[in-house]
Amino acid sequence: MLLSLQEILFTIETKKLFVLQTRTAKRTPRASVQVAVDMVKEKMITEREALLRIDPNQMDFFLLPTIDTNQGMLLLCVILLCSIN
Repeated sequence: MLLSLQEILFTIETKKLFVLQTRTAKRTPRASVQVAVDMVKEKMITEREALLRIDPNQMDFFLLPTIDTNQGMLLLCVILLCSIN
């Protein structure tokens, strides 16, 4: 069973569905980890399979500072105001 998010390009002509292309959808590193964790919690895949789904080249993303989405806009506004002065 293939358990991966897919992008599907299709068209409908004269009441018929034509699938033109399908490919694995791209995700941010955070989304990739979240999907893998959710699939393990739902017992769809094993922990080992979850780890194998994560691209190791994207893991440096988690080492970089991020803005808390709850505080992000306020912090960004403060930073912008400081840079203007």
